[in-house]
Amino acid sequence: MISIKQLLALGFVEKQPRFYEEEFSYDWHSIKKNDCELSVTTEYDLNNVAKLQYVEFNGEKLQQEALFALEFLIKLM
Repeated sequence: MISIKQLLALGFVEKQPRFYEEEFSYDWHSIKKNDCELSVTTEYDLNNVAKLQYVEFNGEKLQQEALFALEFLIKLM
């Protein structure tokens, strides 16, 4: 899982401040470049522990969540 600190270092900005639901909360960060958008949503349980992370490129969910994959995609954008 990629930390928020690492996302910010790559140039991501907070698109949605921490949003709270009854059973979880989430952060949403994105970066836009050359008509492309890369988004990362991190879900937390009720104890504020990260449990899931979704990475989307132009609205399509990606399988790879590694930091090097995000760095590579940002360079391609």
